[in-house]
Amino acid sequence: MKFILCISVFFALLIFTSLKAEEEISQYVINGEDTSVQDHPYMAHIYTTFLPTCGASILSQRTVLTAAHCLIFFISQPVLVSVVVGSSYRDGRNGQSYRTSRIFLHPDYVPGPNVYDIAVVRTISRIQFSLYVQPISLAGPEYIGVNIPGVFVGFGFIGYGAILPRQADRLQKMYTTTISNDDCKERYSATHRGEFVVDQKICVVSGPRTSVCGGDSGGALVINGSIAGVISWRTFPCGDGLPDVFIRISATRDWILSVLT
Repeated sequence: MKFILCISVFFALLIFTSLKAEEEISQYVINGEDTSVQDHPYMAHIYTTFLPTCGASILSQRTVLTAAHCLIFFISQPVLVSVVVGSSYRDGRNGQSYRTSRIFLHPDYVPGPNVYDIAVVRTISRIQFSLYVQPISLAGPEYIGVNIPGVFVGFGFIGYGAILPRQADRLQKMYTTTISNDDCKERYSATHRGEFVVDQKICVVSGPRTSVCGGDSGGALVINGSIAGVISWRTFPCGDGLPDVFIRISATRDWILSVLT
C-alpha cells in the first residue's frame, strides 16, 4: 500500500511539474461557487491509485469522458484507475467507486500542445444511475460560435497556500462565455501557446479572476445541457484573465461514438 501511495504522489507531482514547465500550464476552478452533483449528476472524478486526479463526465452505464493527459501514464494499467460518481466532495464521500477495464486515448492525441486531448474510460461493472448519478449527452456536430453561455464544474485548485495550492473540498461551479478562436489566439499571442489554439479547440472566458485550474482537467464545458468541450489547458497563474481552452466535442464526436458502440 505504501508503494502504491508513493507511485500516486510521484505521478501527481510529475503531472504538476510538467505542466509548470510548459510555460506554467495548469487546470482548475478559481473563484467558483459551491455546487452539488444533484445539480450536475453527470460529474465524475478520476482516481489514480486511490488519489483524485481529474474530472470526468458520465456518458453511459459503462463509460466516462475525460482528458487524455490525465491517463497517459495508466493506459496499460487500467486496474490503477477508478471512477467515482455521486459525490459532491473531492474525497468521494457518499459516492460510488467503479474499477476500470480499459482506457481509450484518442489515436491522434499529441502531448504538449494537447492535440485531441480526450479519452474514454470503460468501467468493469455498470454505473448505477440515481438522482445524483446520470449520463449527459454529447453536443451535436455543429460548430459552436461566439458569445454562447455555458457552465463548468470541477474539484480543482481554488487558491494558493504557503507551499502548495489549495484544492476544493466541495464541487465548484463557474459560468462561461465562448469566444472566437482568433480572439483566443490573440489573447495568447504573448506566449507560444497561441499557435495551439486550432480548430478542434474551443475557448471560453469567465468572470473577473475566475478560471479553471489544476485538478479540473478532463471536466466538461456544458452548453444547453450537453457536453460541448473537455478542458485541456490554460496558462499559469489561473484567474489571470486569459481564456480556458477545451477540446471541441464536435471535432471528436465521431471517435467518441465509435468507442461507445
